[in-house]
Amino acid sequence: MPFLGKAPVRAITDLDIDGSTINNATIANTTFQDGTFSNIDITGGSISSASISAGTIDDATLSNTTITAGSITSTTIETATLSNTAVSLENGTITNCDISAGTINATAISAGTITDVDIEASTINSTSISTGTITDTDIEAGTINATAITSTSFTDIDISGGTINATSISSGSIADADISGGTIDTASITSGTIADAAISNTSISTGSITSTDIETSTINASSISAGSIDGADIEAGTVNATSISSGSVITDANITGGTITHSKFIEKKVAATTGTGTKTYDLDDGSSFEHTGSGAFTANFTNVPSTHTTSWTLEVVNGGSAHTITWQVAGADAMNWSEGVIPPPSTGTDIYSFISVEGTVYGSLAIRNGS
Repeated sequence: MPFLGKAPVRAITDLDIDGSTINNATIANTTFQDGTFSNIDITGGSISSASISAGTIDDATLSNTTITAGSITSTTIETATLSNTAVSLENGTITNCDISAGTINATAISAGTITDVDIEASTINSTSISTGTITDTDIEAGTINATAITSTSFTDIDISGGTINATSISSGSIADADISGGTIDTASITSGTIADAAISNTSISTGSITSTDIETSTINASSISAGSIDGADIEAGTVNATSISSGSVITDANITGGTITHSKFIEKKVAATTGTGTKTYDLDDGSSFEHTGSGAFTANFTNVPSTHTTSWTLEVVNGGSAHTITWQVAGADAMNWSEGVIPPPSTGTDIYSFISVEGTVYGSLAIRNGS
């Protein structure tokens, strides 16, 4: 006799399913647990603790479906919710999905919401992520385009466009992004606005930061061209054709062109020399020099610019004896003194001032026998 009653709803557990098609017409709103699914299409239902490979999960397939605590490989996922999920999605894509508190590796991601997720070796492209927002997410070795990023750590990634707030960025390439807060280290930065960020060991130059506004930032060992710098500390960098204003502190920087207003300049003091013989003072190293003498010596100034005007000082501590000084510029007798007379040394501390005008060097004794 045929069975005329309603078939019971069953859970499918611990199954290996290969090469099949599962959809709402066949198995609807079914719970899958602890199984292996290969080369299948899945529609609807709840998938938990399952390994899924080489399947297609699309908009019709996973509508209102939750994927938890699973590993997903080589799969296309659309319009799904991934919660507490380890998604090892190699050569796959996630589109229009909500992702929370999972791990996503080697994945192309577009659209959807990503929150509290660790993302490694991933590509995130220009379609918005939760209206362009990634929060509390670690992203390594990926590409991020036109995305708003907050409270995140980034390593070895390329970022193009979008807004980055309070983010730590290391060893990446950043283009056309607005950056506020956070720390940027060893990154190449092009265009955009950088505010309240610490930037160290970063290439900020033509092709790195160009036409960029930088505010209240620390810039170390950086080259900067074309932009506005306001209230920033600049050390050991090169600044070309840039407007610098509002209390910036500039130390050991090469500055060519541009406008500098209300800024504080601090001359770098080079390590002191001692003893006798020829002492070389390289203007590429700094502009404040010191020598403690024990006898006659030669002061040789090198890398004097052949254009523009440059000044520097030499403090000579004689220590109770007047030691004879021979003055040279690039190894030659090319120093010019007032009335052509070399000022005699004292037995105390003497401070000499020098100025180069278009490569011609003039010297004077500013302080004699200071105490």
